[in-house]
Amino acid sequence: MWNDLIEFINAHQRFQISTHIHPDGDAIGSQLALGLLLEELGKSALLINQDPVPQVCSFLNTDGRVLAYQPERDDAALAACDAAFVVDVGTLERTGRVGDVVRDRKLPVACIDHHVTNTAFAAVNVVDPDAPSASSL
Repeated sequence: MWNDLIEFINAHQRFQISTHIHPDGDAIGSQLALGLLLEELGKSALLINQDPVPQVCSFLNTDGRVLAYQPERDDAALAACDAAFVVDVGTLERTGRVGDVVRDRKLPVACIDHHVTNTAFAAVNVVDPDAPSASSL
């Protein structure tokens, strides 16, 4: 499963990273960590969700890096992405409107998740129900 994820990352350059509606600390932390990793590898990452970062998690997003989707502002940046990651999500539908963008554009998707209810919907699925959180993966 990890080798497939490495191949996925190597095959693409510009990633959209999204998580579930009404994100929590695990969701936001997972996005930020993955975004930093991809940038360390010379890739680009757009961290975007349907909903804004909740106030209780604002300390994770002090630079405003994680965006709440606004079509007029974000559609051009999303169009530049050639692959998508979803984290802490069992189905693409749980990402809301940003998942619709992924589906409409037919982007290849990789999923990193820890929920036993994950449906293995992505092209690459790193799912470990024994993990305490997606961010730990």
